[in-house]
Amino acid sequence: MHWPDPVRPTRFLAPPVEPRALTATLNAAGEVALTWTDASSDETAFVIQRAPSPEGPWVSLPSVPPDRAAALDRGLPGGTVTHYRVRAENEFGASGWTSPATVTVPPRTGGPARLVNASCRLRADAGETIIPGFVVSGSAPLRVLIRAVGPSLSAFLSGAMPDPQMGLVGNGSTLASNDNWSAASGLARTFASVGAFPLAPASADAALFLALDSGSYTVQITDPDNRSGTSLLELYLAP
Repeated sequence: MHWPDPVRPTRFLAPPVEPRALTATLNAAGEVALTWTDASSDETAFVIQRAPSPEGPWVSLPSVPPDRAAALDRGLPGGTVTHYRVRAENEFGASGWTSPATVTVPPRTGGPARLVNASCRLRADAGETIIPGFVVSGSAPLRVLIRAVGPSLSAFLSGAMPDPQMGLVGNGSTLASNDNWSAASGLARTFASVGAFPLAPASADAALFLALDSGSYTVQITDPDNRSGTSLLELYLAP
């Protein structure tokens, strides 16, 4: 007896069905979470695009594997509106696009990151003066804390400069100087406000707090008794 061949399912050679219900949500991390309903069973990938308006220009994002109906978009700038759309694809073509989903990223607060502290560790031989420099630009004075730390380094290294004396030079003349900072000056509060580590109240470290106009400056550090040693020069921007 001849048995008929079993019935095999027919596969239609056609593009996948269009996804549905696309949503775009801004999460707490500032990422856009995209979700949609997968209406097809034979897609090979989902294509995601975004644009600043529903009319475009559309830019493709990394594709999503089949059967995964979600994606994250990161790094959108603040104060922007972005539109998204998704379609499914397979070897026979592509579905239509979903209706656009829109997300608004509010303006970022706090402004761009900025440098607030720079420091360098320097060693001077006996009788030598260390002369690092820096430049200030802008129309408004810049409030800075400058420190030459020597004795307070002794807990971390040997050979610290016993008594760093510091002078600030600008336009060819000494604008300010310090030898042995004093807790009575109120500088301890300034240290805390800019995130500088505390100094012992009676230490022989040096510190200056002042407002500087635009210009080029050098800091001259030496030991008044011409002793050698290592010092830490610190520059902090104050609010």
